[in-house]
Amino acid sequence: MIMDTLLTTQALSCKLKLLPDMEQIGAIRSTAVAYHNALNYASVVYRDLRERFALPSLMACNESVQVTTAYKTL
Repeated sequence: MIMDTLLTTQALSCKLKLLPDMEQIGAIRSTAVAYHNALNYASVVYRDLRERFALPSLMACNESVQVTTAYKTL
């Protein structure tokens, strides 16, 4: 294959230092706590799915992907 015909892509990333004010810090913390609580809830739901429906681990994990895909099509 000729190298000239290959398409290449580059991903650039940068690291930024945010300097939030006190109100923004509160909002960031609130969002982080909410996210942490959502992860804990998902863990409970995962265990419940496995126990209630006798699902193997992979199927219990993929269930949320299937639901998310279904809602995206609405």
